[in-house]
Amino acid sequence: MERVTGILPAGGRSRRMGVDKALIDLVGESVISRILRQLRKCADETYIVGDRPERFTDLGVRVLPDDIPGLGAIGGIATGLRAAGEGIVVCVACDMPFVDAGLMQHLVDAVGSAAGAIVQTPHGYEPLCAAYRAEILPGVQEMIRDSELAAQAIARRMDLTTVDEADLVASGLDPRRLFNMNTPDDLEDARKLALILG
Repeated sequence: MERVTGILPAGGRSRRMGVDKALIDLVGESVISRILRQLRKCADETYIVGDRPERFTDLGVRVLPDDIPGLGAIGGIATGLRAAGEGIVVCVACDMPFVDAGLMQHLVDAVGSAAGAIVQTPHGYEPLCAAYRAEILPGVQEMIRDSELAAQAIARRMDLTTVDEADLVASGLDPRRLFNMNTPDDLEDARKLALILG
């Protein structure tokens, strides 16, 4: 069985939300704690990738600064791939509070012989809800050198298995777990959804 490393990029500025999304309380637990709890169920080791590590001292997880600060999601992915070194890297954004271990394991299983597996919603690819082989790091570094910094481009540049909402439903998984919160209105919706999804 391949080693699985979990990474949680948490370096965003949360401008639209107005407060740090990772630390928002959602039904008695911070969003980042919820995601870490699920990530630990399917990963051999977990990391948070981001600046200001003092925000996460009480979580009992190693915080990695971005290898190259200021690159956004693709920088966090590259840092996580480098830290893992081998195996499969499960990546979950800190603004997706309902992604659970079942969905993460589904992504790991979907990798197969591909370079990774990525969620695709009607809005596009979710590069921060994906499982990547650590061996794609040179390709991601090449994207950074070429100034191709939109993380969604990983789906175009790499041989990834696509997991869409229909795949999730067919596997008994709830696509509402892909809910992404970026604004105060999203937070209100998340609080309602938490009563349904837990």
